[in-house]
Amino acid sequence: MKKMITVIGACALAISTAASADALALMNQDDADDTPAMPEASVASSWYFAAAVGGNIALDAEGKEFGSTFKFKTGIGLNLGVGYAFAKNLAVEVRTGILWNNLKEVEGGTGGTLSGGDGHMYQVPVMASVVYTVPLNEKTNLGIKAGAGMQWTDFNVDSITVSTGGAPTDGYAFKHKSAAFRWEVGLQLATEVATNVRIGGGVIFSGTSEVNIGSMTGPGPSSPDEKLKGLYNISLGFGVNIAF
Repeated sequence: MKKMITVIGACALAISTAASADALALMNQDDADDTPAMPEASVASSWYFAAAVGGNIALDAEGKEFGSTFKFKTGIGLNLGVGYAFAKNLAVEVRTGILWNNLKEVEGGTGGTLSGGDGHMYQVPVMASVVYTVPLNEKTNLGIKAGAGMQWTDFNVDSITVSTGGAPTDGYAFKHKSAAFRWEVGLQLATEVATNVRIGGGVIFSGTSEVNIGSMTGPGPSSPDEKLKGLYNISLGFGVNIAF
């Protein structure tokens, strides 16, 4: 009799435990069904628009014909372009813009010393660049950029004084537009502030092949075309990338 009671009790306990487990599973299932699904994360497009503005430092440029040096004041730069990220850490960009610098002075030269000068130079590049991105954390990236293209240069400088041993002569000028090959390398730091928006800053170092600034005109006879050995710039700027 005692054995029968023990067996019946064990069976009742097993049935009760199984029923409790089934009830708990049903409750958990109901809770899971009532939990709202997590929204899918939105993904920004691979295409993006890029814009940057900042200061531009045009380094001293040396002329080949007269051996004189052209010095420039710090100016401004603006870049606009579009890019396409065809891999997680790799993108290509096509852009243009303008770099504007006023002349500080002209000095030196062979066969006659040049001095003074007033005017400006602006450069309009058309570039294709590759950008490799290194993630620093979940939202901040470091971009390494390298590119090549063409540059259109408008060189407009007058009021140059020429001294050839006699009395200095004023009124000489260089006014010419020309095209040259251009290359650039740079770094850019960007932080994500929205799903499709990044902001940041960077620096670009660029250089060109020879730049023709034309013949020096003035009171005397015209000279052969002067060519700068190259135009080198350091551009610092703040920018934004917007995916679309």
